[in-house]
Amino acid sequence: MNPQLRGLTESEAMRRAAAGKSNKQTNPHAKTAREIILENSLTIFNLINFGIIALLFVIFLVTDDSRLLLDSVGVVIVVIVNTVISIVQEFRTREILSQTRLMLERDVIVVREGVERQIPQERIVEGDVVKIGRGDFAAVDGEVIASTMLEMDESLLTGESLTIEKPVGAKLFSGSFCVSGSGYYVAERVGADSYAAKISRLAKEYKFVSTPLQKKVDQIFIVSFIIAMVLAAIEVISHAAQGTLLDVEFIRRVATLVITLLPEGLVFFTTVVFAAGVYRVMRMGAVVQKLNAIESFSTVEAVCLDKTGTLTENQLAVQSVLPVNGLSRSDVEALLGAFAKASSDSNATILALRQLPNETTSTVLEELPFSSARKFSAMRLKLADAEAAFALGAIELLESKLTDDAKAAALNAIRENGLTGYRNLLFAELPQNAPLSALSAESALMLKPLAVVSLTGPIRADAHIALQLFRDNHVRLKILSGDAIDSVQATLHRVGWNAGETDCITGAALEKLPDAEFETAVKEKSVFARLKPEQKQKIIRQLNKSQRTAMIGDGVNDVPAVKEATLGIAMEEGSAITKEVADIVLLKNKFSVLPKIFEEGRIIMNSVSAIAKLYLTKNVIVLLLSVVTIALGTVFPLTPRRSGLLAIVGVSLPVYFITAFNKKTTPSKAFFTELFAFIGASLIAMTGASYLTEFLVGLMFEHSSVELQMSMLSTLVALCIANAYWISTQSNPEKQRVFLNASAVIMLVYAFLTQTEWTVFPINVLKAFYEIENFRWQLWSAIGFSSALGIALLFALHRLAERIVKNALER
Repeated sequence: MNPQLRGLTESEAMRRAAAGKSNKQTNPHAKTAREIILENSLTIFNLINFGIIALLFVIFLVTDDSRLLLDSVGVVIVVIVNTVISIVQEFRTREILSQTRLMLERDVIVVREGVERQIPQERIVEGDVVKIGRGDFAAVDGEVIASTMLEMDESLLTGESLTIEKPVGAKLFSGSFCVSGSGYYVAERVGADSYAAKISRLAKEYKFVSTPLQKKVDQIFIVSFIIAMVLAAIEVISHAAQGTLLDVEFIRRVATLVITLLPEGLVFFTTVVFAAGVYRVMRMGAVVQKLNAIESFSTVEAVCLDKTGTLTENQLAVQSVLPVNGLSRSDVEALLGAFAKASSDSNATILALRQLPNETTSTVLEELPFSSARKFSAMRLKLADAEAAFALGAIELLESKLTDDAKAAALNAIRENGLTGYRNLLFAELPQNAPLSALSAESALMLKPLAVVSLTGPIRADAHIALQLFRDNHVRLKILSGDAIDSVQATLHRVGWNAGETDCITGAALEKLPDAEFETAVKEKSVFARLKPEQKQKIIRQLNKSQRTAMIGDGVNDVPAVKEATLGIAMEEGSAITKEVADIVLLKNKFSVLPKIFEEGRIIMNSVSAIAKLYLTKNVIVLLLSVVTIALGTVFPLTPRRSGLLAIVGVSLPVYFITAFNKKTTPSKAFFTELFAFIGASLIAMTGASYLTEFLVGLMFEHSSVELQMSMLSTLVALCIANAYWISTQSNPEKQRVFLNASAVIMLVYAFLTQTEWTVFPINVLKAFYEIENFRWQLWSAIGFSSALGIALLFALHRLAERIVKNALER
C-alpha cells in the first residue's frame, strides 16, 4: 500500500480531536442563539411599540393620568411576551429543523492505520486521509494524494458549472463534489477554518425563494404599516391644529390605532403554522430543510422528474447480454465482469455488472471513469494473456465510433430481441494502443463492438401515486432523463403514462434550437432524453421564468437542476450532494409521502388564510371605529389594552385551534378576493351590532360613559368569538362541537369578569390589564339582543359572500 494511504493511527486522531483540530462545527444553516435573540428583539414592530411606550409615559408625566402609565406598562408586557414567545418559537423551529437534518448526517470513509473505516464527517481531524468517490462531498479542505481521473464540480462555491480534474497535488475545497473518478486526499483545514464554512458564514442558505403565501403576507404587512402611519399622522396634524395634542383620549386612541394595525401577530402566527407543518411532515417520513418548503410544494405548477433512481428504484439488473462480434456469451460476460470488478465506480450499472462472473484476473493500467457529461467509461486492463482497452456506454454516444455495419448489428440485436425499452449499453474494445482520451475527442478511432448489454430497473411501487397526485391537481409533468428515449418511454408506459414521439426530444436536438424554439420546446414537450446535467438546469431555468417548478432527482447529474428549481426534492438513497442541496428529502425513498406533503402544504395555506382573515378583520374594525369616531364624534370603546383583548379572543386563541385541527385541503383560488369578502361581511355585522348596542343602551338605560363603552366592547367580543367559530368550522367541520364549546367557555369567562366583584389573583390582574370594568347585568339584555342579531347577520353575510366569490370565479 502507498505509505501515504496508511493514514493516522487512532491515538493520533484522538490527540488531534482533543486539541480542537476536528471537523466539528455548528450547522451553517442554523442561526446562533445570539442571532435569534437580536433578530426577534430588534424588530420594526418592537421599535415602534417602544416609541409608543415612550410617548405614553411622557404624556403620563405631564398629565399624571394613571391610565397612560398602565397603558405603557401594558404595551411593555405585550412586547416582552410577544418577543419571548417569538424567540422560544424560533428556537423550537431551529430544533425541529436540526432534528430533521440529523437524519441526513453524512458519513465519510477515512484511512486509519491502513484500514478504511466509515466515520461521521464531524470526526475528521487534520491529517486524516479521506476517500472520495462519485457523488461524494469534499467534507474538508485538503490535498489530493491519489487520483483515478478524479473530477470535481465547484459550482456551489464559484457559481461556474465546470468540472475540474484533480490530479495528485491538487487542492480540494469543502463544498465541492465529485462528479467522476475517485481518489484520496489529506485533510488540511477542518471545521470553521474550511472554505465551505467561511462561505456559509456569508450566505447561510444556498437559495431562498419566497412562496406566494409569504409574498401575500408581506404585502399585507406593507399596506397595514402604511395605513397605520398615515392615519396616525392625520390624527396628529388635526389635533395639532386644534391645540389638543396632550388630550389623553386622543393619545390613547392613536396608540390603539397604531398598535392594532401593525400586523406583528400575523407574521408570528404564520411562522408557528410553518413550524407545525414541518414537524408533522417529519413524522410522515420526509426531511424538510427549509421552513417554507412544504407550502412551496403545494404551489408548484410544474414538476420535473428524473427517471433512473427516481421513478425507478436505484438498482439495476442485467436483463440480457447479446454478443455481436462472434464471441460466446460466457466470454463476453467474463470480460464484463472483469471490467466491472476493476472499475473504481460504484454506480448502479457497475453494481449490476458485478453480478456477472468475474473470476478473470486483471490489473487496471488506465481508467476513464463514468461521468454524466460523457455517459460512458473506459478502462485499459492487463488480463492474464493480453492487454486490452474496453469502453462501456450509451450506444447513441458511442455510435460515431462504429462502422455502419457494426452499428446496424447492434441496433438489430436490440430490435430483434425485443429490448427496445431497456437501458441498452454498448460494450466495445478499443484498437490496440489507442489512448482512452481518443473516445472523448474528435478522432478517427473506431471501436470493435463486443456486446449489447440490456439493463432493467424495477419501477418504484408507489410512483403511480405521485404521478396521479400531480395530474389530479393540474400540475404539469416533465421527465428530464439521461437515458435514451426508448427506455424512458417504456418506463413511463409501465406507470400508465403513454408518451408519444411528438412529446419527446433529446438533449442533442435541444442544443441545435435557437432561443425562441428552445423556449417553445421546453413548454410543449414532456419527455427530455439524453440530457446532460447542464441541460437539465437550463430547462428548469426556462420553466422558472413563467411558473413555479419542482425538481425530483437522486443523482449527481440532477444536482444543478435540483438547485435551480423553485423547490428541490431528493430521494434518501440519492447522492450526498443531491440531498444537501434539496429542500425536501424523502426518507426510505417513499413517493407515497408526496400526497401527504402536498395536502400539508394546502393545510398551511388555508391556516394562514384563516389567520389573516381574523387578524385583519380585527384591525379593520378598530380602524373603522376610529374613523367614525373622528368623523361623527361617536363613542370609541377601545383602548390599547382592550384592543389586545379583542386580539386574544378573536385571533390568538382561535389560531391554536386552527393550527391543531385544520384539515381543509381545498386550495384558495383567489386569496385577496376571499380575504376582502370575509372582512367586508365581518365589518358590516360587527360595526352594525356595536352601534346597535350603543343605540339600545342609550334608549333603554341611564348609563355612564364606562357602561356604554363596556357594552359596545362586549358586543365586539361576542362577534369576534362568533367570527372565529365560523372560520374554525370551515377548517374542520368534524370538530364543530369542540369549537362551539370553546367559544362558549371564552364568552362565559369574559361575561364573568364583567360581573364579578372578586379581587383575587388572577382575576384582578386580568380585569385591570384589559380594562374590563363591571357594569349592571341588566345591560346584557341590550348586548345579547344586538349580539344575537349581529351573529345571525354575520353568518348570513359570510354564506352570501362565499356564494358571490364562488360564482365570480366560475365565470
